[in-house]
Amino acid sequence: MIVYEVFIRSFKDGNGDGIGDLKGIIDSMDYFEYLGVDALWLTPIFSSPSFHGYDVADYYSINPLYGDMTDFENLINVLHKRGMKLIIDLPLNHTSILNRWFLERPDYYIWADENTDVNETRPWDNIPVWHASGRGYYKGTFGRCFPDLNYNNPEVVSQAFDIVRFWRGKGVDGFRFDAAKHIYDDHEKNLKFWKKVVEGAKTGLNVAEVWDAPYVMERYADVVGYSFNFTVFGALRKSVIEKNPLPLYEALLLVKDSISKYFNFLSNHDVTRLASDIPGEKERLFAFGILLTLPGVPVIFYGDELGMPGVYDPYSPEDVVDPFPWTEDMCASGGTRWKSPKFARPYHGYSVIYQKQNEGFLTKIKDWLDFRRRESWINTANLTEIYQNEGKLVYTISKEEKSIKVSLDFQSFGITLS
Repeated sequence: MIVYEVFIRSFKDGNGDGIGDLKGIIDSMDYFEYLGVDALWLTPIFSSPSFHGYDVADYYSINPLYGDMTDFENLINVLHKRGMKLIIDLPLNHTSILNRWFLERPDYYIWADENTDVNETRPWDNIPVWHASGRGYYKGTFGRCFPDLNYNNPEVVSQAFDIVRFWRGKGVDGFRFDAAKHIYDDHEKNLKFWKKVVEGAKTGLNVAEVWDAPYVMERYADVVGYSFNFTVFGALRKSVIEKNPLPLYEALLLVKDSISKYFNFLSNHDVTRLASDIPGEKERLFAFGILLTLPGVPVIFYGDELGMPGVYDPYSPEDVVDPFPWTEDMCASGGTRWKSPKFARPYHGYSVIYQKQNEGFLTKIKDWLDFRRRESWINTANLTEIYQNEGKLVYTISKEEKSIKVSLDFQSFGITLS
């Protein structure tokens, strides 16, 4: 299985307003089949005041810029007819400040009391988590516009279960559970919560976003289905950039026994794109080769297959979600123009048409994607041997009678399979 992350607003416009939408995704089915992807992960589809949609105003709606519920149902039908699955991003930790719950049900949120340190900050960047309002201070771990839901209120828990069941009833195959470790301030309580969520959803293809130690990510994967492999993500980039197998070797040892429980990735909407950290085409092809020979589920962020650049800025996160370059001029029918491309600019050779006509990076990645489609057993394979020396890293992937030895040369950026 190969998963492809689509940032809807930037991908393809299906109605001529310059904004990516659900009809545009339907119109892109031949491209998804060309890549050989098995599932799409859509960033939030719900009504929201932001460009990214992670602050949900209404969990039971489709953002009108993207279409309506009929469009969404059509998308599911088209995907399923083509044998593909759909994963939708579901931010349940917080809502939009414009969600009617925040206006009408303050008991659904977390409020400071006389014992609260309202100067508390986030551990990773020291930004305040408590925000003043006319009702007092409310908690918003991810910012003032993202008030945290209070899952100590049974009604909020019930609402979350209802939301998941609703979308599963629409035919969604699974969910990316955003900020999964932040529901409670305790992993054990979180795991019990997610266990009930998944049971209510009747399983599905679910993945938890948990940026933490490997043993923590593994526990969430055991409950939800999968976790994103942040351990290998950072180490893989570091090893390629430094031409040193050691960081990746050490990371693989940490996740060796659980690697098939992970969604492995090279970049996403929350980090600098692969091509900006690793501009060399040979080195990027090498990174893709590693991704597509590791057990677990490989995830491709839209445009990475074209070498789209983009430097992540937490104060300007739209920088990594430039419009998808279908054509070199980026203004043909289907192109999105909701923002000016900051990094992936016109006439720089990033477009699908240019790369297909000129044997660009896309056509070279296609060979690795075809390999992974043929060897789909790798998703649930084991890492049975890992060692490194003299600039090389070797691992063996095996399942039952099948086995492939992968030799990575971090000096020449060559990959040998045997």
